[in-house]
Amino acid sequence: MTTLEFSLLALQHMEVYLVLWLALFVLYRLLFWKIVKSILDPIYFAVIFTNSICTANVLFLAIYNEIKLYYTLTYLFSEAALLLGILIFARPQQVLPPQIPSPDFVRRLKFGILFTMAIAISANMMIYINNGIPLLLDSRNDASAGGFGALLRLSQVATALFVLFYYIKKKITGAPNSKKERFLFLISIILGALSGYKAFFLFYISVYFFTNGYTLPMSLKKKIFFATGALIVMLFMFSVVLETTEIGLLVPALLTRLLASGDVYYMAFVKDTIDMLPPQGFFYQLFGSLLASFRVVSWDVAPLNYGYAINEVVNKNDLLFGPTFRYNVLWLLLTKSPILTVMLSFVVGAIIGLLNRALYRSKKLGLSFIIIAFFYFKSFLFILGPDHAINDIVLSATLFIIIGAIVFLPVYRKRNVPVVSAVL
Repeated sequence: MTTLEFSLLALQHMEVYLVLWLALFVLYRLLFWKIVKSILDPIYFAVIFTNSICTANVLFLAIYNEIKLYYTLTYLFSEAALLLGILIFARPQQVLPPQIPSPDFVRRLKFGILFTMAIAISANMMIYINNGIPLLLDSRNDASAGGFGALLRLSQVATALFVLFYYIKKKITGAPNSKKERFLFLISIILGALSGYKAFFLFYISVYFFTNGYTLPMSLKKKIFFATGALIVMLFMFSVVLETTEIGLLVPALLTRLLASGDVYYMAFVKDTIDMLPPQGFFYQLFGSLLASFRVVSWDVAPLNYGYAINEVVNKNDLLFGPTFRYNVLWLLLTKSPILTVMLSFVVGAIIGLLNRALYRSKKLGLSFIIIAFFYFKSFLFILGPDHAINDIVLSATLFIIIGAIVFLPVYRKRNVPVVSAVL
């Protein structure tokens, strides 16, 4: 089933779909009531909001007999396992105590802000010059063509570190960032918008939440402010992509995009499309792209991108776009076992929950906090697609270590002499 076909079916039975989704959204929110205290918590968007839409999609298809009971039950049990894994290990946010910032650490953060944005700007300029601006391309994946994928990832990691450095410096010093730093912050937002990645601002919101926002629940005024800001950003990006400012076209496009949060389910489960995809080895699919990224094997023998493959089957074209193969669909495809799908789904939830616990047990906004926050946010990629998550996280970790070493690695001039950064 295509996105258009599903959207038309949902519009035809809009009352049923809306009641179903609202009931599920409330259920998800109640499940995480003790853990998630704010709309800015990444669990709120990545799990409560998005997964409630996915579950609504699957149950909606089941109500109208578009998918088999086998798929419905496999989804429900695997989704329950994911939620259980998060709920068992995650912990409510604690208030970070006030701290006296180390002058050396603050200097490193100042340098890190300048250094990471220099990397991000340089990398993006090279991509724009050679491949064009991702937001204006037919597919943002075209921006990484011709070997520019490494530059794109470098830009993403550098920008993520910039945001962490920026907010942490502001929090621990208790003073506003400098005009230069605020200007660079604005540049980073512009680069994020031009990246074509419609959820780029989620990291900014999450880091603000990690460092500032989880001491108290958000007021209604702030919730409205952030929700309105997110809506404006989304409408702007759709306006650029669709080349129109007509609200009558932008709003339906946005609603269709929200319905498509679980597009892989109606593409894979309706008419047993998942069985039409070529099978690949479990470990080969999970780690093959990583080996190709490090040039251990050729990209010619890298694993199949199932998003592209199912797009060709469902939409009858070979364009380089398609749904993300969310965790339980990929597990079911690779293992052909509902039991293993449920078990592996629990593992995904446990990874997220354990990193959540590690982050909220941090005692101060130091280097360990930066590391945990970075990988906690990355852990949600396992929900979107475990195979791509492994590749992304390992490559991002490599770049993280290189950049972090330049910013934080101490150099000792003499024994028993205070540490001085080589880059300051």
